[in-house]
Amino acid sequence: MKTPTPWDDIRVYGEVSFTHTILPENTTIPAYERTTVTGRLDYGIGRILPGNAMNDQKQRMRRFQSLLIIIEAKKYRAVDQAAAQLLTYLACLRESRIRRCRTDSSVYGVATDGYLFDFVMITHDGHVRISKRFDVPRDMLEVLGCLRHILEKTSLMSPNSTPGKDGDAGVAGDHTDYDMNLDNNQYSEPNIDAEDDD
Repeated sequence: MKTPTPWDDIRVYGEVSFTHTILPENTTIPAYERTTVTGRLDYGIGRILPGNAMNDQKQRMRRFQSLLIIIEAKKYRAVDQAAAQLLTYLACLRESRIRRCRTDSSVYGVATDGYLFDFVMITHDGHVRISKRFDVPRDMLEVLGCLRHILEKTSLMSPNSTPGKDGDAGVAGDHTDYDMNLDNNQYSEPNIDAEDDD
């Protein structure tokens, strides 16, 4: 049996069901007056539950242990139409993490048509950040780098992640600032000289 890598439990699923009931601070509001957001995420990237008999059934139902990135895909040159839907899903996910007392409730998403990519983040404090627009194929390395950057950050934030050698995983009690600047991270400016030296 091989040793699992840090990426072995990450999966991408399409058409993921999404349901979230917004609970205002006044939780005495009757259920019939509460707002529920439902829909289908075009794509979700997240950690899956570890394999065992009970969890294998949940995996077939495509349930995430921790949702790392939400992706809203639109038709060609219609990326701007994804913004409202993506922000709604991200705001709901952030609220859910706050209710569960996560030390960092930041959430990440991508709006794309397969050619244009906008990366979106809602910080723990509720600030919305949107990256510059990337255009593929010209910005392919930057897009892949940003996706890697987000997956590394969110994997550390996952409540069930294993602390690294420095004990720096995002588990209870960790107050690391997972600020993200997609316009200036170690992957958004790839080193062209490091490609192939053949």
